Amino acid sequence: MTTACQLSEDQFHCSFCHDVFTEPVTLPCGHNFCKKCLEQHWSGDARCMCPYCKKTFFYRPELKVNTFIAKLTAQFIQSHYRSTKSLKPQAEKAEELLCGVCPDPKQRARNSCLLCLSSYCESHLKPHLNMCGLKKHQLMELKRDMAHDNSVQLFCRSKQLCVYVGHEIVPLTEASKQQRLLLQKTEADIEDKVSKRKKKIDELRSSVKISNDAADREISDGVTVFTALKESMERKLDLLVSDITRKKTDKEQQVQGFIRELEQELSELEKRGAEVKLMSETDDPLQLLRNASKLSPEPPTKDWTDINICPQTHEGVVVRALSELQQDFNKETRSLFEAELKRVKTREVDVTLDTGTSHLRVDQTDEQSKAPDNANKSDGLLVFAKETFSESFYFEAEVRGKAEWTLGVAQAQEQEPSKKKGPLALNPQNGFWTIGVKNKDMYISDNPEMTVFTKFRPERVGVFVDYKEGVVSFYDVESQVLIYSFTDFPAIVKLSPFCRYGHVRNGNSAPLIGGTSK
Repeated sequence: MTTACQLSEDQFHCSFCHDVFTEPVTLPCGHNFCKKCLEQHWSGDARCMCPYCKKTFFYRPELKVNTFIAKLTAQFIQSHYRSTKSLKPQAEKAEELLCGVCPDPKQRARNSCLLCLSSYCESHLKPHLNMCGLKKHQLMELKRDMAHDNSVQLFCRSKQLCVYVGHEIVPLTEASKQQRLLLQKTEADIEDKVSKRKKKIDELRSSVKISNDAADREISDGVTVFTALKESMERKLDLLVSDITRKKTDKEQQVQGFIRELEQELSELEKRGAEVKLMSETDDPLQLLRNASKLSPEPPTKDWTDINICPQTHEGVVVRALSELQQDFNKETRSLFEAELKRVKTREVDVTLDTGTSHLRVDQTDEQSKAPDNANKSDGLLVFAKETFSESFYFEAEVRGKAEWTLGVAQAQEQEPSKKKGPLALNPQNGFWTIGVKNKDMYISDNPEMTVFTKFRPERVGVFVDYKEGVVSFYDVESQVLIYSFTDFPAIVKLSPFCRYGHVRNGNSAPLIGGTSK
């Protein structure tokens, strides 16, 4: 009880309702509020923030009544009620507005001047009633328990209400003017926010339209290309079937012709054989000689010894048809890749190699790791570009005549790279997207590593990073074909071009990336 009485009234007031605490709750930052006031304040806000110190809570605190402060508040109310009750007669007397000019004891004021902002008793009011200059001042009659009606012409800034003398007051016209300016400023802010949001909606709709148009265009191009390929396949299939069928028919007709000739010769030979047999069975020698003289001459026959019909296996027909189809396919894809390369080259950038970053040894053998310090240790060293990129870009590298090389992009180093030795796997899991050549084979540095079979070894390689699609693509620039595409790189990282040195002691050197080395 004693403690509560010693505390000031402000210490028991909620900063929201400016009244004594009702169900006080304490936030983790130590400030106290009415439970209902805090719940209403947080009801329309996704963030939970202390209204006093602005500390943000990531998780909404559980609001429980602080029983200690609640008891102190109850004690304070009881103590305040008793003191207020004992002073009530004096307070009622003090409610009478006194003259601002009278010496003590002051007389009860009769009127207040709205321009002088003072109250006067009957005797001190006479100058305002008699003097010409003061007659123009606006007087307001004071009544006990005076209600705030339409005649009130003063405005309370602290309570935002029309009041009479005794409050912090300004003329009503000035207060309304200031409030109008505030409302105009608020209206302008709202209009600005509305305008920005409408603009953002237009940007989003425009972005969706551009995306949809691009998708429709790609679908149309894809349908056109695949329809052409499908029609080409159907034509090749029809030609294949008709060619084999025609050859089969020709061969069958040829064989049937030979068979008919053989059957005709066979019939004549059998007929003559029967006549010869009949004559040979005659026992009369004279009759045999007479009949033999009447025997018809032997009909002409073909020599079939050199006539052979080899069966057709039609081997290689399908392979040749596929080869022709592949040529058509290569023709279509070449035109597409030419257009694609032309598009990505618009994002070409200048790259400057920083030889000071050649610090990491990759894929070391046991012999390399045990090599003395004075040995040639430039084998397997990485060289990064000085530039880093966070939007789509394209660069090219010369790999002509390189026996061993690695080329690609890597996640940019946020700090100075470590210079410790040790094997490093160049794969997307470690922030590398690369292709290269080693042991005369071309490979993709994925996990696991993959070997790529190409018709020709690329001599100039183009690398394109598409941040929008999250794709890293490698092109054979001279053959204008796509070598490989990584489709799993996160578009939120910064990337830097890099290359790996080959075996210098074998006459090899690093791929030459477009730009300079410093």
